[in-house]
Formats: sequence, C-alpha cells, structure tokens
Amino acid sequence: MIRGSTIRATAIYLAIAGMAVLAVSCGSSASPTAAPPASEPAAPAVSAAPETQAAPAAETMAKPEATAAPAQSLAPVPAAAARQEGSVTAEPTPVPEPADSTRMPEGTLTVSEFDYDTESWLPWEGVTQRFYWERVMETLLLLDPVTWEFKPGLAREWSLSEDGKTVTYVLEEGVQFHGGYGEFTASDAAYSLDEWLYNEESTHPSVAAQLQAAPEVRALDTYTVQVEYTKNPFLTAFMDLSSGNNGTGMLSRAYVTEVGLDAARRKAIGTGPYEFVEHKLGESMELEAAEGVHWRIVPQWQTLKFRITPEASTRLAQVLSGEVDIALLPGSFKRQAEAANVRTILNPGVAGVFIVPVVYIPGTTGIDAPDPNNPNANPRFREALSLAINRQELADVVFAGGAVPTGITDLSPISLGYDARWEEPDAYDPERAKQLLEETGNAGLAFEFQQRPLGGIPEGPQLAEAIAGMWEAVGLDVDLKLNLQGSAHSKLRRARELEGKIWLMRLGHLTDTTRRLISQYRCTTERTALFACNPELEALTPKIEASTNLVEKDELIRQAYGIILDERTVIPVVQTASLYAIGPRVGSWSPRLGERFTTELESVGHAN
Repeated sequence: MIRGSTIRATAIYLAIAGMAVLAVSCGSSASPTAAPPASEPAAPAVSAAPETQAAPAAETMAKPEATAAPAQSLAPVPAAAARQEGSVTAEPTPVPEPADSTRMPEGTLTVSEFDYDTESWLPWEGVTQRFYWERVMETLLLLDPVTWEFKPGLAREWSLSEDGKTVTYVLEEGVQFHGGYGEFTASDAAYSLDEWLYNEESTHPSVAAQLQAAPEVRALDTYTVQVEYTKNPFLTAFMDLSSGNNGTGMLSRAYVTEVGLDAARRKAIGTGPYEFVEHKLGESMELEAAEGVHWRIVPQWQTLKFRITPEASTRLAQVLSGEVDIALLPGSFKRQAEAANVRTILNPGVAGVFIVPVVYIPGTTGIDAPDPNNPNANPRFREALSLAINRQELADVVFAGGAVPTGITDLSPISLGYDARWEEPDAYDPERAKQLLEETGNAGLAFEFQQRPLGGIPEGPQLAEAIAGMWEAVGLDVDLKLNLQGSAHSKLRRARELEGKIWLMRLGHLTDTTRRLISQYRCTTERTALFACNPELEALTPKIEASTNLVEKDELIRQAYGIILDERTVIPVVQTASLYAIGPRVGSWSPRLGERFTTELESVGHAN
C-alpha cells in the first residue's frame, strides 16, 4: 500500500520506488506565501499610470526545481527491506508557515475575470469555475502552488492499495460547514464524490476516465471514505481529487438534501475560508471571511469580490484606476501592463504548443514499412525543423513576452513521467538546420504546414506564419494552411492525405498521459492519425497500459517521452502563459503554477 500526506507530486512515484508501503506522518496543512500567474485574447491601448517611478520588474513563476525529476537521481528503497519491515517511513516535506494567524481579516479584495464558466456552485458542472468555489468549498487534497507537493486538505491521510484499485481517505475531524450545517464527515465526502462521478449533469473532464474504471464510493465509518475501482486500476485517482488537478469540492449532504440541487447550484455551503454572500449572474460575486478562526487558514481580506469583465483592456484599466486589485489577462498584455507601471505575474505552463511532423496513419502503410519517401520519418529532418525555430523570438514577438520557450509538450510537474530536464528547448541554430537538410537530401523541400485552431490561443495564425518564415529562411518551401477546422482535418484523415503533412497543435497538460500515448503513438491504434510509428514506443505502450504500480508506470511513461522528445517525434515550441495585473494594495501571493485563472486567493496578503 502507498500512503501519503505532504508529498511532492513529481517525487511521489520515485520516493516510493520498490516499497510495499510509504507511510508519512500527517499534520494539518498550512497556507502558502510568496509571488505569482493567468490568461486569454490580444492587446489594445490602455492609458498609462502617472509616471512616478520605474515600472516594477515582472515576476515569472518558476517551475519546481529538478530535484525529483530524473528517476536515477533518487536512490530507491530496496523492496526486500520494505517487505521485511512492513512499512517504510519517509521524512515529510516541511509545511510552509501559515499566513499571520494573529492578523484578523480586513478590507475588500476585488478580482476581475473574463467569465465565470457555468456560474454554478456545483463543482461537477464545469472546470474553470473552481477559482471561486475553491474559496468556499474545499477539496480532499491540496496541491502546494509553488512546490507542487500534495498536502492534506479535508483528508489528512490517503492511501492507494497495492493493486491500484482502492483509494482510502481518512478525514480531518471537527471541520464544520458554514451556516450551521454540522461537521464534515465521510457521509458528505461519499455524497460529493458520488455526485461528481455519476450525476448526469457532470461535465467535468476527469470524470470520463474515472468512469472507465467503474468506481464505487462508500463511507466506511464517520471519518473514512473509500473509492474502489472495480474494473481496472486507477493509479492517479487521488491526484484527480486534489485542489490543483480538477478536484471536486466537498458539499454538505444535509444542505443539498434540504434545499435541492437547483438551489445549491446558486448558493454554496462549504467548509472553506470564505462564506457565500451574493451572486449576481453575469455580473459579480461576493464572499465573506468565515466566522471565527478557520481550521486551515485565516484569510487576510475580510471581503472577496469577483467581477465579470469580458474585455482584457478594460480589466487592465480597472487595475490602473484602483477599482480592482487583481485582474486576469492574456499573457500578451505583459509589456503593455509593465509600460503602464503595473506589477505583473507571468504564469507559464497553461498549455503546450508544438509541431507534429506526421509520419504514419493507420491503414496507409504497414507498421514496419513507413513510406520511404516521407521526410518526416527521418529524425534528422525533424531535428532540422526544430533547430530552425527561434523560440525566444516567437515568445517575445508573437506573444509579446506572454509565453516561454519549451522543450516539453503536454507534461507538467504533476504529470507521471515528467522530467524537468526536458523544459530546456533545442537551441536556435539555423546553420546546423541547413546542414542537416543538405545531409538528408531535403534542402528546398516543399511541404504543407497546417495550423489548426489552438483553443484559447488567438495568436495561432501569427505563430504559424512566423514558424513558416523561419523554415523558409533555411531554404524550405512551406505551403501554409491557416485555421484548418477539425471537420476539414478529419476529411483529410479519412482520405489518407495527412501523412507527410506537418501540423501546429496545442495540448493541455494531463496527470496521466496513458490514453494519449496509446492514441497518438501506438502503431496499432486506428482511432487517430499517429505522430509516429516507433517500435520502441510500440513495445512500451502495452506495459504502460497494464501497469498497476505507480512507480513503474511513472518510469515507463518517462521512457516513452524520452523517446518522443529525443527523436523529436513532436517538436515543442512554447508554453503559453497567463498573466495577473496586480494593484498596489496587494502584498505577497502564491497562485498555483500553470493555472489559467485566479487561485489561492485566501493566501493574498496586504501590501503593508
């Protein structure tokens, strides 16, 4: 059995290598403190702030250090020793000091966002609305916004059975719901999880993968809830229930039973540091610090207000005028905000943009017989494509500083298989690119470059044009197709006309990329066009799919992505970023890395 409390997300698999059990002492969680993030459209002019001082230096959220990334950097505990002792105790990661608990909440913090998703307070109805319900309702687990460590939330302990099919949560005792609805217990947790999984209105993206494993939820006693996956193992189940990975909020069963789902959709009762006050649909929300001393964190602001402001330029103007303290902006507003003397926090890692040289499509060539005339099948040609790209220029010019160059695709520090060493992209080297094109016989090659709409990234066409220009600068002949819609793309696939083409794509980050690896890199998959047909990947994907060991699966996925990235099967370009514009009343703040909306607002400090 694998147990956890305060465990670094990326290290959890490595730290338990070879163990039968990992037991970690559990303590109450605490609040973060510090720096930084957010994102969405492009940038018109905004009047500048008075010229009184130099523009503040922009803060950029840093990815966690690579301490836990490479598996070989950690010495595994011998399996025999673990079996002999029955359990192995690991040192818990130090919990950050909480915000000043002696300072009672005061003042009003106002946040401006571009929309509120479904505007529902039922956590399973949408995704991005969790930026407001997480203030009122809490999750079983928390994810540290800076270190990416899992920490106790409403669950003080959690465990995964050795067969990967059963997750057990032991809950904090004595945590009270707002409004006099009593103590949070396993009955509430089981009800919340069951609704998240099986309510017919659930639109949460994590649910589909969970349902494939046929979960059954039950309360074992007052403070213990268990989820059994009856069909197949679900090794990342506990991660899906954390605050940083689409976790679901815990509701009061008594409250929802009393008022009904329709009423609970419009007014929330939870255990969080803020209580619901008012919600005007399409306009605003207001929350108030919970009465007394909250069991986990005392917020520094008494009142928390949200505004819906669709136009990014208006949101920036709100910060400049002082009517808003924090505004979520597209990353492309970074320079404009700084020119107006506004403090900004850039949060990279919202999504990965990458290039796909399509090598193989099921049904067009044999698994062991790729088309010898397809230049995309040559790793040295793919390397030339990568070396010809000036990623820093793309980040600076196309995204106006609102993106970061990357050497990674759809993995984040919380993902299985993540290795921080992959964050470093290929260096820009057009001369070497020309040399490789000559050596591979592809100098002057003509090919089609397709830009599909990059969801949430309006700069897609400009990015594709810039990349095409860089390729043409090394002698390639690029036929650029912009905004190729999904229907047109599917038509080309059915006609077997995608092989040999090159795409520009975007993917969000996943905790477990098993299904994506199988659908996009496995030669025998017939559902989709493959990025490549590689015998090594073909041998790895069945092992990844069958693995019931978290450590083993982490290492297998790392091996698979090592092949994908080393051979440039896909060519990472940039990680898009979110941006926060921050007013002068705001002090320290540590929003979660890689999020595209405002988070951790209970940890926002006062400037003085």
